[in-house]
Formats: sequence, structure tokens, C-alpha cells
Amino acid sequence: MTPGTGAPGSGAQGTGAPDVAASLSLSVVAAVTVLTIALAAGSAGAGFSGSTATATTLGTGTFPCFHEPAPAGSLLAWYFAEKQGDIVQDSSGHGADGRFVGDASRVDGSCAANPWSTYPGAGTDDYAVTDRPTTGPQVFSLEVWFRSADPAGGRVFGFTSDTAPASTYRDRHLYIDAGGGLRFGVQGTGNLFNFTVGGGDVSDGEWHHAVATFESRSMTLYVDGQREERRTDAVAARQYDGHWRTGRGTLVGWPESGNFGFAGDIDSATVYDRVLGAETVAARFAVGR
Repeated sequence: MTPGTGAPGSGAQGTGAPDVAASLSLSVVAAVTVLTIALAAGSAGAGFSGSTATATTLGTGTFPCFHEPAPAGSLLAWYFAEKQGDIVQDSSGHGADGRFVGDASRVDGSCAANPWSTYPGAGTDDYAVTDRPTTGPQVFSLEVWFRSADPAGGRVFGFTSDTAPASTYRDRHLYIDAGGGLRFGVQGTGNLFNFTVGGGDVSDGEWHHAVATFESRSMTLYVDGQREERRTDAVAARQYDGHWRTGRGTLVGWPESGNFGFAGDIDSATVYDRVLGAETVAARFAVGR
């Protein structure tokens, strides 16, 4: 996925338009079809079939972009394609809306330039977090498109007990360690041992696709469609209610952790209620978000 390309996000939705505008929009629909084919063929791993707005909406002054339907089984689906404001809308249908905190913000994009979220500094409290708490799942997958050029680490996406910058509990997360490698971590029950699996260097400033899966005695990390590491000794994840967040999060006690704050960009973030298989992960990487 190259910067400035990829799947177009949703734009503003207009109100009704005169009949003549609706008629003119039919020609726009034809152009949209051609645009869909061009994007799927020419973008770097980011084409997909999505839905469009109605002819009435197309007849307004603002041209709405495509948006991808939330994947089946998703508990949270953030695409950072809102028109404005600090609200992050959840597309999964589970009401997992959130908000930007600190200097975390949205980078606006058109139909030719995908919108994404940006987190400016590793030493700052910049993140997006869900408004309502939920119970941490025992079977799940995390999926995220991200990029960072900071080799000093940072928390990319995960679960925390609080909405504040520092949380009492934090796990079910993806973070970049102090050496620039990506890690997936889950806190176990009993002695609360921190289980992690790791991958290669992802601090090269390029877009990367990561998927982390967990169920009893199986936790796996995939990077750019390939399995990096798997372990089978984690029986269960610590049970607590908390919030999903992208960006800054406490990493005290986690192996080879560096900065708590994430310096980089996140294009999309998804939580699933099931374990994604290797073929599904490879397919998701191939088509983009």
C-alpha cells in the first residue's frame, strides 16, 4: 500500500437535490464505475469492491467517495474517513465509536487519495480511543494498516482498561519494539505472564499490514500476508473491561518495549470476533483495506 493511494474512504453525505441534478448524476455513476476499475487495477494492493452513495447524493456539490463494507464478524472497524471533527466512526454496527485525543488527527483524502489517521510524536499522548467500555475477548483477531519511520518503538493498536494515556491493564496489542520490530502481546491469567510473538523490522516508513490472532493455546502474528511467529502456551487472556485504541499506550512490563507513543500513520483498524486463517490474511493483504 503506497502513501496517497489505496481504497478510497467515505466522504460527506449531502441532502436531497433537484430532479435535474439527479438526472445528471446518472452520467456520474458511469464515470464512477470506470473509476472503480481503475483504482482496483492501479493501486498498490488496495483495490476492493465497495458501495457508493445514491444518485441523489451524487447530484450534490460534494462528490462522495466509496467505502468498504465492514468485514463479516468485525467488532470494530475504523476507516478514519469521516468528513471532519474528532469523532471516529465505527462501521461494524457494534457502536464502537471513538474520538481523537491530543494531537492525533485525520489526514483528509479524496477518492484518489485515501484518508488515514496520524500520530505526530513518540513522546506525546496522541491516540484514538473508543467511548464505551467492552469486555476483552478470549477469541479475536486484530488487523491494521500502518506506517512508521521511528525505530524507537510505540504502541500501534490494542486494548486498555482506561481511556487515559496511562492504563492499569493493557494487552491484546500490537506494538513496535525498541529495535523496530513488530510484536503482538497478550497478558495471561494466573501469574499474569506477558506472552508475545514477534516479527521483523517495520520502522522503514512504508505501509505495512499486520494481523494478530488469539484463541486458547494459539497466538499468531502475520505481517504483509506472511506468518511471522506462533506460540501455543497461552491458555487464556486476562479478563477485564476496557477500550480499544490506536496510538499511544503504556508498555511497562512488555518485552523490549521502547516509546509508549506511536509516531506514524494508521490507515484502518479492525477487531474480529474470530481467528482469521492464513488464507484469509493473505487475501486481505492482497486487496488492501
